[in-house]
Amino acid sequence: YMPARILKGRILAKQKKLDDALRLFQDLLKEEPDSANLNLLAGSILFEKKAYSQAKPYLTKALEKNPNQFQARVMMADIHFRDRDLKLAEDDVLKALRQSPDHYNANLILGNIRMAQRNADEARPLFEKLTQQNPENPTAFYRLGLLNRALKEDSSALKNFNTALDLNPNLMDVFSNVIAVLAGQKKYNEAIAKCDAHLEKVDDSPIVKAVILNLKGNLLLTTNQTQNGKTVLNQSIELNPGY
Repeated sequence: YMPARILKGRILAKQKKLDDALRLFQDLLKEEPDSANLNLLAGSILFEKKAYSQAKPYLTKALEKNPNQFQARVMMADIHFRDRDLKLAEDDVLKALRQSPDHYNANLILGNIRMAQRNADEARPLFEKLTQQNPENPTAFYRLGLLNRALKEDSSALKNFNTALDLNPNLMDVFSNVIAVLAGQKKYNEAIAKCDAHLEKVDDSPIVKAVILNLKGNLLLTTNQTQNGKTVLNQSIELNPGY
């Protein structure tokens, strides 16, 4: 009974049993290869697995069969952006936004496109709108901080990066940018102290702590504290030997 099998696949996906869910949806597609819904479901699983090139044909088929598949449209815009095809990304995201003008991820992708096009005047209000729309989500604060940094607005960049870190201290892309801004200002001691303070805020993930220790070690080397730097870098390797 196909509806029950589809429901089972959705449950598996919710349980993060992505490979099992994908196999089930692919089996169903052998029975109904032109189903927009099944192509969307299979493409969504591959998208979540970050297998973007494999997701693309499923999502393309879903849109071919149903051009109003909103989720497929947003995911395709994201994939095109990752492929640096800004024109296709813009076409898809604008179509999605015509269906749902306030959708968070669609507006975020459009902001990313505008930033990639070096159009700060349009990117900034998009990111600012998203920080107000969902102030508990760190993503737009991070993107706004990156825009500030590109425009050499260091104080605004630090403010937005720190807001994102307050929401989720484990975001190492964000923390790395904080350290980069401080290092660019030659505030090395402040950056080292920031690393020490942040080690107390993050969870016990060895990977996260290894990243922070690596940043601290490099700061110590920059300030000619070679022995301390080597000690800290060794601590980073001990926490994450593959780093």
